[in-house]
Amino acid sequence: MDEKVLAVKRKDLFGAQDEKKFDGFLPEGKFTLNEETMKKAVFIYRKVAKEGQLKPAEEDEEYKQIIAYLILTHKGKVFCYKRTEKAGEKRLHSNYSIGVGGHINPIDLEKKSDLIKKSMEREFEEEVLYTGEKKSRILGYINDDSNSVGRVHLGLVYEMELANENVKLNEKELDEGNLLTLAEIREKYEQLENWSKITFDYLEKNWKN
Repeated sequence: MDEKVLAVKRKDLFGAQDEKKFDGFLPEGKFTLNEETMKKAVFIYRKVAKEGQLKPAEEDEEYKQIIAYLILTHKGKVFCYKRTEKAGEKRLHSNYSIGVGGHINPIDLEKKSDLIKKSMEREFEEEVLYTGEKKSRILGYINDDSNSVGRVHLGLVYEMELANENVKLNEKELDEGNLLTLAEIREKYEQLENWSKITFDYLEKNWKN
């Protein structure tokens, strides 16, 4: 089945002339994906163009696909993993990541709860195995127009604080999942995907754990 993903027109996010556009990371409050903007969001086909859609979402830079990007933390450590060549997004193969998450799909509408929260919980359950209490809070937003992946996505960055360290990967396409200190992640910095570099830079300067 052809996947549909939630997306918002770029002009609805940043204005007709990109006057609200930012590059990199902006904390919550300096930029907000508000209810009015979310009402304009639509589900469009990710990899095909049909039903009047001129381009697949992955090729249409007039839209930004909304991604919940979860940073899993426990006592000063951050969960880090590597994307193998089997991972779905070829443009991110062999990169390390500190973010768990993915696209928001129509399935996330099944329950009348917060759409982004539902997507976040689904992706968490799909990508990692964890039993215990957890709490999440939004940190901010990522916009990275420096590459083809970033130009069609907007990241909502959340910190999910885990009550214990018993977390591990649940997908064969991912590898080397471990809780690491920021110093340990710094050693892998050049191998981090762009969004993880952007988020790491913010955490290194601002994270209070």
